[in-house]
Amino acid sequence: MIDFVLGVISTEVEVTEKELSALGNLVKSLEAYDITEATEPFANLAYTTMSESLDEMFEESDVFDNGFDLAAANRVLTNMIDEKFSSWHASPSNALIDGILDAYDVKYRMKRYFQEEEQSYVSPRAEQNRLEALDIDDLFSRER
Repeated sequence: MIDFVLGVISTEVEVTEKELSALGNLVKSLEAYDITEATEPFANLAYTTMSESLDEMFEESDVFDNGFDLAAANRVLTNMIDEKFSSWHASPSNALIDGILDAYDVKYRMKRYFQEEEQSYVSPRAEQNRLEALDIDDLFSRER
């Protein structure tokens, strides 16, 4: 069975989260000496899948839930990464986790996330002024 599992893991085909979970269950069910052989390649496959799907797996609104706090965002993202790997029964090395943190680029995303939030914010007074201006424009429009 180990040959089959290693064959599936080593293919260059993209896998989904659901497929990773199924593969993780297969790896987990292997004999103890086979698990050791499959653990690292499986963690690498999970890393590749995660790296290619960062935006889908980790919503910025969840990562930056604590506001403009870089350390908190890194902790939240690290916990989210650990939870994903655990759900797939994968045991990533610290280097793999660091690689995902680097690929996500928390500092850059945080800056962009909060700038967009500020730019899209319209104060209640500004919104009221905009609505009043629209009402005035409507006053002079002619419908035929």
